[in-house]
Amino acid sequence: MPQRRFPSPWIAEEHDACFIVRDRAGLNLAYIFFQNDPSCRLAGKLLSRGEARRIAAKIAKLPESSGE
Repeated sequence: MPQRRFPSPWIAEEHDACFIVRDRAGLNLAYIFFQNDPSCRLAGKLLSRGEARRIAAKIAKLPESSGE
């Protein structure tokens, strides 16, 4: 199977309940979900918007993998 490429730069886009990290070609690489309502967040053990934003930003900054 040929190795897939995920061209940089990667960007993190905010949506209603998640951040989506995409590569330059628009391929969705990661979804990081969050919940704004604190009571729902605790009950579902979900991330806050700020936590999800920080994780998405760190994923978007990852260096390109050299392969496996």
